[in-house]
Amino acid sequence: MSDGDARKRTYEKGRPIIGWFKGKRLRTAEGLKAGQVLIMVSHQFQAENLVKVVRPPKKMLLGGFMYVYASPNGKPTADPQNADGMFLHEHELGMDHVEVFLASREDPLKALMAHAKKHKVDEHDLDEVVHDIKSGEAADVNNGGMEDQLEFILEACGGDLEAAKRSIS
Repeated sequence: MSDGDARKRTYEKGRPIIGWFKGKRLRTAEGLKAGQVLIMVSHQFQAENLVKVVRPPKKMLLGGFMYVYASPNGKPTADPQNADGMFLHEHELGMDHVEVFLASREDPLKALMAHAKKHKVDEHDLDEVVHDIKSGEAADVNNGGMEDQLEFILEACGGDLEAAKRSIS
């Protein structure tokens, strides 16, 4: 596939994000600045797009930000001054139909790998970290009750109901 990080895309539809990687997921519009590049995943339209903030939250009365689509070089593909900009309400950042991520030119996995090598960390050093993270996830599932536990088991079995039944019998 020509999109360098297509394997990391949520959906194939949408504008190219070549050379951009998902950073931190935004839960609030606080701190956004005009000119920032974001990756916006729309589950409603099953598309993933590169966008650029053109008007940050503090200049907007409605609690959100104005954006336009961006090309892979990070430049806007439309003129927001001619009403081409779109608006995302801040409350939508916490909803299921859209996910917005800070976009970065740095591949986070490659950066983490370089950091591990620099600090002489090998795969055995990571065993406890992985265990701690997964233990925390397991604790959250277990604390969520039987429905959360069964949903987790079903997902772990790839949605195969018979495999899930066998795992709990």
